[in-house]
Amino acid sequence: MKKGIVLLLLMGLFISCHKREVKPTNALVGTWKMVASLSDPGDGSGVFIDVESDKVLEFNNDSIVTSNGTICSISALSDTPSTGIYHWDTQTITSSCTSHFYFNSDKTVLTLYFPGREPIGARFEKIQE
Repeated sequence: MKKGIVLLLLMGLFISCHKREVKPTNALVGTWKMVASLSDPGDGSGVFIDVESDKVLEFNNDSIVTSNGTICSISALSDTPSTGIYHWDTQTITSSCTSHFYFNSDKTVLTLYFPGREPIGARFEKIQE
């Protein structure tokens, strides 16, 4: 009986010490590169326009998003690192530069929508899982 208990304890120890691989919990996890921006002139005719940019967003499993540019801006510049927290359930991002803004995504395209009187947004394509 004692051997059985000791064996169970040892098995439990091996199982609890086994390192598990962390897998992405949603399609957002990965690295995204900015490819387009939207700034409506005030009459509803705005469309996304392609941009050349090195700006990237990296979404981690721990709900942290980092960028080499300002997260809450349509700027294509990659000279001001910033971070934020994303909320998959409400599809929002909060950061120090704004209370929150919205996003939507599929497996390859991510669109951020920023607060404003007219539509303002940035589009990203996934470049790495």
